[in-house]
Amino acid sequence: MHYLYLDESGDQRYFFRQVANVPFHLYTVILDKTRFVNHHDFSQHRLYRFLIQLVLKELSLGLASMSVNLVLDRRTGGASVQEFNKSLRLQLEAQIPPHVPLFIGHRDSIQTRPLQAVDLFAWGVFRKYELGDTEWYEVFREKIASEKMYPEK
Repeated sequence: MHYLYLDESGDQRYFFRQVANVPFHLYTVILDKTRFVNHHDFSQHRLYRFLIQLVLKELSLGLASMSVNLVLDRRTGGASVQEFNKSLRLQLEAQIPPHVPLFIGHRDSIQTRPLQAVDLFAWGVFRKYELGDTEWYEVFREKIASEKMYPEK
């Protein structure tokens, strides 16, 4: 197994110093789950697709010239992944120039360092909104390109 390298104390700042000069941006959607979990028509898959669409709208995919590679954490398998990929592919193809290849993959985050990094950043956003702890969030705040609440308050 490969894990992100933190220093001996487990400090995320060590990780961030390793990637601070890498050009990347974070796009976040913070979900108020209390508005959905008791709703009688609640569909977790539908909500997940909707939230992904909110994030994808923020990206400048029309400017892509070489390829678009979307790697997602492996959540489920079988037919639901194929259905999800088909839906996602239709959304993305409407935004990406026709000559630009599109790859959608699902990987296990334990074996994929970029997904581990995303998990670490998501943990910081979670701690900010759930616990009011912004210590880690403030370290990477400059990398956040979009931070939206859903539903908006």
